[in-house]
Amino acid sequence: MTSLPPTTLIERQVELVRVALDHRTGIQAHLNARVLPHLGTTERAASQDLATFLGEEPTISEDLGHRIETALAEVRRAIRAGTTVERVPIPSELLIGRSEAYDTHRMLSPAAEALQGALPPIEGFHQAVRSALYFAEAFRQSLRLLNID
Repeated sequence: MTSLPPTTLIERQVELVRVALDHRTGIQAHLNARVLPHLGTTERAASQDLATFLGEEPTISEDLGHRIETALAEVRRAIRAGTTVERVPIPSELLIGRSEAYDTHRMLSPAAEALQGALPPIEGFHQAVRSALYFAEAFRQSLRLLNID
């Protein structure tokens, strides 16, 4: 029986950073093509900042993680703003023991629908960056606990 050799902590960290860098590829273009055109002028600051940052800064850092979180919050806020909720009465013949009930239907504006479709790559990038950063922090804390400098 053959098995793969155990992964060292450094190899694991390198793999997490590699995954984050793989996700990073194309995110700037994705923001410019699929997110920014659907955000209003006041809602686009964080996403524009993230796209600019990605073009200027090639590293995976805490700052990048915060910028992604801020851009995601901005996009989600725009989706909520473009979502209308409508109360629709349920036909009385379908009701048991009640005379009146309502269902809710959510309808997205075209911009909100486009933004919702654009979220998964950004969320995947965010998760990959967070995983790399959390693992690095756990590694640092472990070294600190063991008094290894």
